[in-house]
Formats: sequence, C-alpha cells, structure tokens
Amino acid sequence: MTKTITAFKETISIDSDNDDVDTKQQIKYGKPSQAAWAILSEYCDHSTIHGMKYLGEHKRPWWERIFWIIVFGVSIYTCAALIMNIWHKWNYNPVIVSFAEKSTPVWEIPFPTITICPENKAPQTIFNYTDTFWKLKDFHSNVTQEYPTNEELANFYVVSQVCDLHIIEQSKPDADFVRGVDIITRLSQIMPAFRETFLRCKWRNSLQNCANLFSKFITDDGMCYSFNSLSVEEIYRQEGLLPELMLHIENRTAADWNVEDGYSSAAQTTTYPKRVLGPGTKAGLELLLNGYEKDFDNLCRGPVQGFKIYSQNNCELECLANFTLTKCGCVKYSMPRNATVPVCGPKKISCLYDAEDKLAIKEFDQGVVAASSSYRAATTCNCLPACTSIAYEAEISQADYDYKSLAGLNGKSTNEKDKLYGAKKSRLSIFFKEAQFLTSKRSELYGTTEFLANCGGLLGLFMGVSTLSIVEIIYFCTVRLATNLKMRHKKRKELQNYEDKTA
Repeated sequence: MTKTITAFKETISIDSDNDDVDTKQQIKYGKPSQAAWAILSEYCDHSTIHGMKYLGEHKRPWWERIFWIIVFGVSIYTCAALIMNIWHKWNYNPVIVSFAEKSTPVWEIPFPTITICPENKAPQTIFNYTDTFWKLKDFHSNVTQEYPTNEELANFYVVSQVCDLHIIEQSKPDADFVRGVDIITRLSQIMPAFRETFLRCKWRNSLQNCANLFSKFITDDGMCYSFNSLSVEEIYRQEGLLPELMLHIENRTAADWNVEDGYSSAAQTTTYPKRVLGPGTKAGLELLLNGYEKDFDNLCRGPVQGFKIYSQNNCELECLANFTLTKCGCVKYSMPRNATVPVCGPKKISCLYDAEDKLAIKEFDQGVVAASSSYRAATTCNCLPACTSIAYEAEISQADYDYKSLAGLNGKSTNEKDKLYGAKKSRLSIFFKEAQFLTSKRSELYGTTEFLANCGGLLGLFMGVSTLSIVEIIYFCTVRLATNLKMRHKKRKELQNYEDKTA
C-alpha cells in the first residue's frame, strides 16, 4: 500500500490532470474533482445506454465529445417528444368504443320501462280549466266582478303546475294556499280516470288486466302510469322517499337482474323486471288508449292532445331539486325531497322555470370550459354517465287508426259515451325489432401496460434504455456512490496516517 500511495502521490503531483491514472485510484486518492470525474467515467464505461461510453473515454478529442453530446441530446429530445404524445393519448383518449364479438339476444335485457302521461291534465267534464282562467283574467282586467270559488282556485293552481308557464303568469296568483300533499291529491282526482284511458292491454300476445301492468307515478309532467318500472327504493335514495310521493309501492325487487351482470341463470321467463322472448309485435306490449274530445282543454298544454312517453334522469333531477331549493326556497311537487323541504305554490311557479333555465345555462358555461378536451368537465351537477348502461334506440312509425270501422267488423258499435263525448282512440305497440343486437363496449385504448410498452419501445429505439438501465442509474447514484465514498474516506484516512508516521 505504501508503494501504491507513494506512486500515486508522485503521479498526481507531477500532473494532476494525467488521464492515464487508473480510475479507481483517482476515486480512492484523487482530489474531489478528480474523484467526481472518475465516478462519471466509471458510469460511462459500464453504462448500457447507447453512446454513454464515448463521453467517458480518456484522451478523446473534444470535438468527438461535442458530437456525441449533440447526438445524445437530440435522442433525448426526440424520445421525450414522442413519449409526451403517448402520454397525451393515454391521458385524454384512454378508451375506445367498439362492438362486442357476438350479438346479444333481446331476452338478456329487460323490456324498457314505458311511462305514459296523458296530455289532457284536466278533463273539462271534471274541472273547466279554461273557464276558471278567463274568470281570473277578466276579474283582474275589471271586465267582470265574478271571481272563481276557492275550490276552483285550488284546482286551477294545482293544474297550472303542469301547464305552460305563460298561463300562470297571466293569472297573477296572489296566494300560496295549496300545499304539496294537496297538489298530488288534487292532480290524482282531476286527471282522466285510468279505466277510461287504458281500454285494453296485451303483454306477450296475452290479454292482461291493465291495472296489474301499470302503476301510478308522480313526475314533473303530472300523474303518469308506468309499465315494468323498478321499485322506488331501487331508484331513489331513502331520504328522498316521502309517503305522498309513493303512490305505488312495489313489493318486488330485481333480485334476478342487475345492470352490470344482467339476468341470472336461474331467472325465469316471468321474472321481474319483465323481459320478452323474441322480437315482433306479438312478443311485446300492445295498448289501446282512449281520450274524449269533449274533455280536451287546449289552453293548458296547447293544441296537441293525446299521450307521450315520459323519461327522466335521476341524477339530473336531484341536482335540479337542490338548485331549485337554493334559488326559490322550495321545490316542485314532483321532485325528490325530505320531509322538511317545502313545495312551491303558484306564486313560485315562475321561479321553478327560471331556476331550471339558470341551471342549464350554468351547466353549459361550465361544460364549454373543457370543450376542447376529450374528457367531460366537472359541472355543478357533475352527473357522469354510468360505466354500464342500457339505452334503447326507438324508431317510431304511425298511421291513422280507424277504430270505428274496426268495431264494426267485430260486430260492435261505439257506446253512448263515446258518441256523446267524441272518443279518440289510439293503439300503441312497443316491441323489439330484431331478435339480437350488437352491444357497444368501452375498452382501454391505452392502458398502463400499453403506455409502458410504448415508452419502453421509444427509449430502446433512440437510447437503448431498458428497465435495467434505469436501475443502473439509480445504482450508480446511490449504492455505488456510497460505496465509493466510503472506500475513498477509508483510503484517505490511511493516507493521512501514513503521512503522519513519515513526517
């Protein structure tokens, strides 16, 4: 050791920049700058990254080092730019929508929930909405002194909850004396009778009692009737279930079906929710609906009469209820709420519509912020689409239904009420068009595995870098560095002891 130390001291004392000095000797005995350069040279000599060994070679011309520095820099820049492109795809376009490998039979999904709402909210034979409106309007215009009775006013303000907004605004309501429970009760009493509206129902080509197929539900469109709907406990949260909202209590639960897995293998053909066994009109739902022309009131809903099929989104409805409560201090009678939340009376109907418009504008403005991105921006409601969902694409065809001629062919004639009130009948058939359909599925376009594989390929192509190369860098910066420093400290201490003894 003495000879080694003496020789090294003589060497570095003659020329401290001598590149022929052994790298390990520089680490052990050299100056800090020499030790640092020796450690870097040691890494370059042993690195598996392409081009690094040329940077650490001794006695290479400076222009060669500059050449390899430029090449190395260009490789790093190109590789980083391409990796950023992959990162952008991974972060902003992570999924791709494709079709399933095989078709799905229609009996694997539930028959859609059909909710039918009569457009005629107040039959004139029960309550003359138009007459009450003109009484109020003429009274406020000093045309007449006749004022509607309290019963007429109560019915008028209740029906106005489901009529066009301009009607209630022109009536100038000056009191909020109709409570939430009264609204629901009166709407049920005023609306057309179920047995006069649903004349005949067929399910899977079998005549059924309509009352056994349809249940009454409260919607923002008034009282409606639903077929094949889930129980309210499976639709709303428990705090939003009020007794007056639960006009129908479904005792069945969807034990044999869920939206992620579908029907269980043990599910029967008569399971709940209902499902069909094939396509075509005979396998679906067929209804014969009725309305009386004498009962039609064109003021409330305009000239369009008949029925519509109703749908709603629970998340957006709950968000609208919360927003309406904040803006108006109350909610619409049909909105989910707890027992302490008040229901808006006739004076707040304008506020209900205004809150709905403001929320739509607010959601629009917040959504525009991230319009250039592929992801959906967080909004006030933030009602995200479900991971697994069922959407029914409807095709509508219509034709005139000459029920009078059909009744004559069957040897029947219209009854006296039909003749007196001018019955208007409609037949509605809802069915699956095809026996199978192709499901769409969202799958990962760039998952973690694909992202790492692409990055690894680019790093290998431009720099020859692998996982072990990264571990190698960490090793030289931690374990190898600590070992060299410890070894250097030990040798420097031995050198100092030798100098003290020879002094």
